[in-house]
Amino acid sequence: MSTFNAQQIVALIDLTSLNETDTPADIHKLCSKASNSAGTVAAVCVYPHLIKAAREGLEKANISGVAIATVVNFPHGRDSVEKTVHETRKAIEHGADEIDVVLPYEAMMKGDEQHASELLTAVCQEAHAHKRLVKVILETGALETEENIIRACELSIEAGTDFLKTSTGKIKVGATPEAVDLMIESINAEHVTREVGIKISGGVRTQADAQNYLELIESRMSDSWINPQHVRIGASSLLDELLQNNQIG
Repeated sequence: MSTFNAQQIVALIDLTSLNETDTPADIHKLCSKASNSAGTVAAVCVYPHLIKAAREGLEKANISGVAIATVVNFPHGRDSVEKTVHETRKAIEHGADEIDVVLPYEAMMKGDEQHASELLTAVCQEAHAHKRLVKVILETGALETEENIIRACELSIEAGTDFLKTSTGKIKVGATPEAVDLMIESINAEHVTREVGIKISGGVRTQADAQNYLELIESRMSDSWINPQHVRIGASSLLDELLQNNQIG
């Protein structure tokens, strides 16, 4: 099994700040860390009203090649289809490259798969019409059973998502190896005819955490799958830990 170094992990990071108190200055500071001697992160992920600040922060730091991701139907997944599509459209107009949308997991668990499917499909269609990437946030820690996680994956893949993402990071249980294993199983299902990536978020704070998840993915997929086109890690403290432990500035 491969040992993944700081440079390999940094390239997979969606550098994230989703605090209610975030200001443009906070996001400028976040973006200033998006590129360092270990390399450049894949994306920065911020709230929709801070997309402009992220763009400014990257430009101010003279950093290119970093996508701007944002969140919609976040964090509880309770918004209407119309509101979520409107939010997606506005985010794209403001400069978002990637849309992380929360699966309406409560509705799905109550049996309303139609609403979940309609919302995800509408967001994927809107984003893909503008050549934007979509990551569906499953909130695996709230789904309770393996059956629910697998069904959430199926609905997301059927809707057209580009990535399955574990968590919002806003509930007690974030990513787990068990959930990621089920996500990989769903991506590898015989009826899935296109590539779907995985984003691990919620509690990935150390290099050891990242190593464990990447080993799991590599064992089920292949070492050639460990790249930003297939794997993302949603984190902020992880980058700080990588730079500190590897004495990278």
